[in-house]
Amino acid sequence: MSLFSYFLVNLGCRLNQAELTQLESFLQKEGGTFNKQQPNLIVINTCAVTIKAERKSRGLVRHLRRQHPKATIILWGCAAEKWLQEGYNWKKLGANYNLGNQGKNPSHQIGAKNPFSSFDQLFSPFIPHLFSSTSFKKKHYLKRPRRFLKIQDGCNHFCSYCLIPYLRHRSTSKSARLILQEIDSALKDGVQEIILSGVDIADYRWEYLDLAKLINLVLGKTSLPRLRLGSINPPALANGQLAEIMVKNTRFLPHLHISLQSGSNKILKLMKRGYSRQEYLEWVEDIQKKVPSFLVSTDIIVGFPGEEETDFTKTVELIKKIKFSKLHIFPFSFRPHTLINQLNLPAVPQPIIKERVQFLQQLNNQLRHYWFSYYQSKTLSVLWESYRDGFLSGWTENYLPCRQRGRKDKVNQIEKINWQPPQE
Repeated sequence: MSLFSYFLVNLGCRLNQAELTQLESFLQKEGGTFNKQQPNLIVINTCAVTIKAERKSRGLVRHLRRQHPKATIILWGCAAEKWLQEGYNWKKLGANYNLGNQGKNPSHQIGAKNPFSSFDQLFSPFIPHLFSSTSFKKKHYLKRPRRFLKIQDGCNHFCSYCLIPYLRHRSTSKSARLILQEIDSALKDGVQEIILSGVDIADYRWEYLDLAKLINLVLGKTSLPRLRLGSINPPALANGQLAEIMVKNTRFLPHLHISLQSGSNKILKLMKRGYSRQEYLEWVEDIQKKVPSFLVSTDIIVGFPGEEETDFTKTVELIKKIKFSKLHIFPFSFRPHTLINQLNLPAVPQPIIKERVQFLQQLNNQLRHYWFSYYQSKTLSVLWESYRDGFLSGWTENYLPCRQRGRKDKVNQIEKINWQPPQE
């Protein structure tokens, strides 16, 4: 018998997903059961990184209210925080409560006996009102092969285009003890892979530990089969420590998502990114030389104010030289209160932005086919995550997608395979 049912919705980054994963563990501990069709409680982890993401957050709240008129809807995340700061009338969307980014700061867990301390205070007041006499069939929603684990929040960099430091505030880190405790719990649930996530995980600091030391601690203190990182800022590669760990320990997987944003030094300086194209190339090539199976994906912002054709050309040249395995392409989006509003730079016309985005999308497809051809018939390790209609799906160690015929009992297993590109 379930006390209440819930449905969690993620918009935006892997960090949002990591937060919902932890929240889901708490809700199940309190007697909740995942049920998308008949939820008593809906928590929407919103996003405000772009105008489009914020618009999508608003639309989703309205949509879920229409679908579930009796559910309690709680807003959480960066768009929710922005709406509180701006005095936006979020209630007209149909939500019952707006928590902003409360309960997300890892410093709230300092000295805590369990990883749910902040959630106890934040969500427990809602739960007695959600008790339902309806019985739901238990779903092991958390028993997924991969799990996002939040280790850090906030950002100290204040890139000129970014709103996140104003919404998630300064960088804070989770204690190593709690991280190890959450990994131990995940292993008991059968999790095979952990993705360490945060706004700026490169800024992880806890007592004597930095990110590299934390990775070594996790690999040394746990039996976790596969450890992966979420998005990381390029300067984290400068000392070469991450490359050395990959060389020495294959459990630290050979793929990184390293945000480039632009290949033009002029634009990088205007963005206040804190590195040059030469440094980025040097750091990535260092890992590529040391770890032959290493692949790198990235983010690119198109149409940053002042971006001329020469700047875009330099970005394209760097993309081709590095041969990214995947590009996440974002048309520039003005965000209020960011430093870009003080620079008085000329806006790039929308038709030009659209044209450049389309060009990068074509380049992304070319790079995808290049790597698919390169790795075809090579031996790779895959973690099977799901099964449907006779096909297994999963990801290789260097984050190539995999889909092939197989048995359902192989889900949550790691297997060496003769890799073939998934059918389009």
